Amino acid sequence: MRILFVNKTRSDEYRAFDYTSLEGLRGAERTVISLAEALAERGHDVAVTCGGVDGERPVGKIVVVGPHAAPARDYDVVVSNNFAKAFDGFKAPIKLVWTHNPGFSRAHVVADYVAKLRHRPYLVHLSQYTLGRSWFLPQSGRTIIRHGMPSALIDARSQRDRAPAPVAVFASYASRNLSRVIKAWRDVAHPRVPDARLVITSEVAPKHLAGMSATELAANNIEIAGTLPWTRLMELLRTGRVFVAPGHHQETFNLLTVEAAACGVPTVTMGIGALRERVVHDETGWIAASDAEMGSALARILADDEVWARYHKGCLSHPDLVTWQARASEWEAYIAELER
Repeated sequence: MRILFVNKTRSDEYRAFDYTSLEGLRGAERTVISLAEALAERGHDVAVTCGGVDGERPVGKIVVVGPHAAPARDYDVVVSNNFAKAFDGFKAPIKLVWTHNPGFSRAHVVADYVAKLRHRPYLVHLSQYTLGRSWFLPQSGRTIIRHGMPSALIDARSQRDRAPAPVAVFASYASRNLSRVIKAWRDVAHPRVPDARLVITSEVAPKHLAGMSATELAANNIEIAGTLPWTRLMELLRTGRVFVAPGHHQETFNLLTVEAAACGVPTVTMGIGALRERVVHDETGWIAASDAEMGSALARILADDEVWARYHKGCLSHPDLVTWQARASEWEAYIAELER
């Protein structure tokens, strides 16, 4: 099959980023490359759009195509991240919207609704959460295919003999409820486990810090490390003790929770968005009903070696630890079903 992945923003511009390395990529960009490479390894002709590229050029087993070159080719399948309007100018028997972060604001729904009426795409969801919120959208069909994982990360799983140092890690966008994490840490977790550290691997603004000054952050053992390359983040998780991600209404999967599980690290969440589907409650982490309970769960995992060991063992057999190659076969099966 000839497959094209189209990456456009809400302003209808092609996303521009470095396809030659996954180190600096997060979210949709990282997963697009991972799936595209897995499909190419299975013998398909796979291309991915990139703004700022003239013509086309091979990168590994895939082809990167610029905005003008992409519509000139014929495809069997065109996959768009979130936006049906991205199909304009492309001809293909099968059009798929991959609902990475479709947006749930009224402005977005209105802007994309007409395009979905025109193209009638098939929707590929990442979670029951987005599936449940798409019932009103014009479409030809829908299914759920979850994200995959690098096989090297899955193969590197190993059970630790003893609990690591009391370090919690936050690695999502700061706008996705970092302020609630900081309050739970300041008010509950840190007073109970005063030697524990919270490491924030995100770019933050003062509005995300719950009104705390640099001095107050330091006094509460809160460290802002900034965005880290993927390899360094995995190294931090492997030496950490707990991952914290409250969730957000735009969280359609949260791959980091599964990557943390592959590193043997449980997640504390509030289950907002799709996070309730990523954590097996009291097996691979804890789903809290309030900020205070989130702080208590963090304190319990940071301080209790037996609790951590039980969650650690559960994480190493997390149900979402599936390779991208296996997910690519699910995409193939779904496309074959649509062709029939």
